[in-house]
Amino acid sequence: MTWFDVYLFTKLDTLIKTFGFFSFIFGIYVFFIIGSLIAKKCCPNEDIPNLPFKKTVIVIFCTLFLLFTLTSSTKQFAVIYLLPKIANNKEVQKLPDNTVKLLNEQMEQWIEELRKK
Repeated sequence: MTWFDVYLFTKLDTLIKTFGFFSFIFGIYVFFIIGSLIAKKCCPNEDIPNLPFKKTVIVIFCTLFLLFTLTSSTKQFAVIYLLPKIANNKEVQKLPDNTVKLLNEQMEQWIEELRKK
């Protein structure tokens, strides 16, 4: 893991907020685009201003919204990154065996103490 990976890891929450803010702004603009299209169909004789860059704005909105929803938070990324490493670690996999052995030994000691009493 490099310094840049750590930096991105710490900035994920800020990145999500930024994507959310811009998708909200573009969402409002898309709302006005859809409203103007509906108004043109309902009232073809009225002079309704044409909003520029309709397709571009809609594509940008959809892209930002997808980035907003698909970007993991810092906690989610930590789980995604660390859980497989922990689960696949051979030392961690040995832990249940060692734990069972330790519990058995402790139980035997407790049983011996109870027999003496």
